[in-house]
Amino acid sequence: MKNNNIFVVRDPQQENSYCEINMLGGGIMNLYLNGKHILYAGTRPDGGQAFTHPCIPNFNIADDLPNHGPARKELWTLVNDNTITWEMSEIDDIYPSGIKATRQFEISKKSFTVSTTIKNISKTSLPTNIAEHSYFACPKDQVKNIKINGKPFHKEALQANAQFNPWQNKNILEIPFLGEIKFNTTGYNAFAQWSQPEAPFACIEPIEIMPPRPENFMSSAPLLSPNKEKLFIYSIVIT
Repeated sequence: MKNNNIFVVRDPQQENSYCEINMLGGGIMNLYLNGKHILYAGTRPDGGQAFTHPCIPNFNIADDLPNHGPARKELWTLVNDNTITWEMSEIDDIYPSGIKATRQFEISKKSFTVSTTIKNISKTSLPTNIAEHSYFACPKDQVKNIKINGKPFHKEALQANAQFNPWQNKNILEIPFLGEIKFNTTGYNAFAQWSQPEAPFACIEPIEIMPPRPENFMSSAPLLSPNKEKLFIYSIVIT
């Protein structure tokens, strides 16, 4: 079902499990599993717009590339009922064209999976360090009680200072009113945790690797060879 730039991926067997995909940015506006609001979309306390979006080809600022990459602000193309695609244009004197991204969404009563394929369709090796800027819904007075793999949400992260950590393939999030969530990933080796004072969300963001310093992105980010592709998967499973 499409509505302007939004289309909905739904579990045909469960009307309370669905996600809203925004073609402008290729991200998720809201995710509900078995009636529980899992991923948040709305206005942040600092006035920015919050929605779970892909960061391609870079996470954070990198060598004058747009913050979190251009993919989150450009229009994607609908391939079928659960697949979208996007190709990166050249950014003059900074980054050549050649990245093609494809995202597939799968949902069931208690699980949601996003598979993102990054392919280099150019003739030059290109640096990439992709991420998923995930906004988990949580009452603003309860964000401090979130746990990630048994550890409390970082105090500095609650004050809008992103904290970076090694990532595991299988992770457990404990979010008030949502219970235990399994956050499983493939291809991501690090994650950031971040929020803002008085925010009704917590960002738990899988990243390809720990972000290099912005000025070192071109020389330190993983290189994707011509005609090669990489697959990144994350699954959110509620109990």
